[in-house]
Amino acid sequence: MRLYIQHRISITILLFTLLIAGCTEDKYKDWQLLNEKWLTNNLKNDSIKQTSSGLQYKVIYQGDPNMRKPSASSLVIVDYKGELIDGTVFQEAKAVQIELSSNSLRQGWKEGLPLMNGGGTYVLYIPSDLAYGKNGAKPGIPPYSTLKFTITLIDSQH
Repeated sequence: MRLYIQHRISITILLFTLLIAGCTEDKYKDWQLLNEKWLTNNLKNDSIKQTSSGLQYKVIYQGDPNMRKPSASSLVIVDYKGELIDGTVFQEAKAVQIELSSNSLRQGWKEGLPLMNGGGTYVLYIPSDLAYGKNGAKPGIPPYSTLKFTITLIDSQH
């Protein structure tokens, strides 16, 4: 009898966990679709370019082609502002050092920064699969969020 009760409790907990997980995913389904549609519409703008991975970017200022571009192992210094597609600013910083080889750096940054010349300013539109995906990030970044970063590359050190 005791084994039967433990088994029923385990099944109940499992079903409850699956139900909660399903609700969480459904909760963000509309947000996911909105972000995907936003990226599709954004690409209709002639000034937006897209890489093969889906990263979109806009060149605000090309920068100095004589200054070195970052490589995958560079240490860069940047000013940036991160926003959601609804304009909510979730992070902003000036003269921050970032190591491109860092495991904690999102793929969209690793791919976007090497496109830039020193002194350049780009806007990166990072799809959720190149950012935080279905998990999102706290505080302020819901699951499936497209991230918009306005980045000025101040310096790149190899």
